[in-house]
Amino acid sequence: MSYRISRRANADIEAICNHIAKDNANAADRLDQLLHRTFQMLAQFPGMGRTRLDVWTSNYYFWKVGNCIVAYRAKDKQLVVVRVLHTARDFRKLFKVNHATHRMTAAGQIEQVELPPNGTSDDFRFIFAGAKMTPLDAKLREKAIQSNPDDWESRLTLLGFYGKRPTKQEKYFQHMLWMIDTRSSDYVSNYMGHEYHSRALIWNKSREHEASARWSRQVRKHPDDSRVLCNAASFFEKFNSTTSERLYKRAKKVDVTFAKPARMLAYEYRYRAWSGPQRDRARLVRLALKEADEALQRGEGLGERVGLLTEFTPTAIKFGYLEQARKFAKRLQYYGKDSSLWNQYAYLFLAWLDFRENRNRALNFKLKRLQSLFEEYPTHVASCHAARSFVNDVLDSELRGTAQNLLRVLISGTDDQKEKKELEKWLIAITDQRNAKLKLLKKKLYRLF
Repeated sequence: MSYRISRRANADIEAICNHIAKDNANAADRLDQLLHRTFQMLAQFPGMGRTRLDVWTSNYYFWKVGNCIVAYRAKDKQLVVVRVLHTARDFRKLFKVNHATHRMTAAGQIEQVELPPNGTSDDFRFIFAGAKMTPLDAKLREKAIQSNPDDWESRLTLLGFYGKRPTKQEKYFQHMLWMIDTRSSDYVSNYMGHEYHSRALIWNKSREHEASARWSRQVRKHPDDSRVLCNAASFFEKFNSTTSERLYKRAKKVDVTFAKPARMLAYEYRYRAWSGPQRDRARLVRLALKEADEALQRGEGLGERVGLLTEFTPTAIKFGYLEQARKFAKRLQYYGKDSSLWNQYAYLFLAWLDFRENRNRALNFKLKRLQSLFEEYPTHVASCHAARSFVNDVLDSELRGTAQNLLRVLISGTDDQKEKKELEKWLIAITDQRNAKLKLLKKKLYRLF
């Protein structure tokens, strides 16, 4: 898809860059280049960013670039950049207000109008509000349900209220059953299964049987609803992995554009690979990587795509699927153009791949680039599981110089002083104990991170 910049957006870019150029002309040039790279990325992946309920035109998407917000829309196979605004401006006043969701006060301020539940992730606002309710408010909500059992909003708020009170779990469970029976395709209904699994102490055979029967009934009632199938599969994950896997596969077949079943299968296979018998590990890892790649192809949201890439690239590297891993890392590097954190992950993975493939010159370049990214924006990447695995690989190879270089890079990547001191101790141990085998020193690594 090509892109076009509207006259207003061009004027916005010129005004922002001219203002920055008064103090730093190079910074203005960098921002201009970054914005145009972002436009190219958005044209390649239209739909990135988010919509806003307070903006009347629902087909506008908003994407943050540094201190700017890009407003765009896709029209006739072309992406149109509508505005580019500094975050300091109240950009909502520059668009028509959606009076169904927001209204203008007498003082000229825009305030939100409370919307009813809609079955999406937005419904969590009621659960979060319920967690802060007083017992008196909860009683009023219960009375409202007595007069109107289909009071969906009250059900959600009470789930939030009872979910924070261990002595009220029976009431929580009853509202959960109502959600299964009445709102089985909702985003929140998927969450309920995971939420309830975390409360293992309140589960008993009776409740497990009751909830399982309700979900099975919904599956029979809605055999062609991929979201019902996916929510049911999520519930059965902890109780019956075979049923869960079967339902996820059915959900994939029902809707070939729905990415969530493939993503959940990828995580499930990876979990079973690590926790199950050694003889099944290679097969399950292949399945996990296949499902992760399919989820990416099905058009996941950007956050889900990045999550998959950061989780499954190191898995592919560990098990020797280096071509697949490089494909994932390159894709993450593309997304990292607008995120320092994602870029750091991408270069960490690419450096690890270069090490695995004995590409020493490329490895040195990646480590230098990673160090410059860390110095510019210190993060937690330096102590993530993938970084530890990379260091382990280097120590197993007994390449002391490479291990020292890698640790220096990781030291530059954290702003946590305690973590930095421990990494420095490890670097000193490797440097001083020149006659010691690195494999023997490796066990200390897990105490230092």
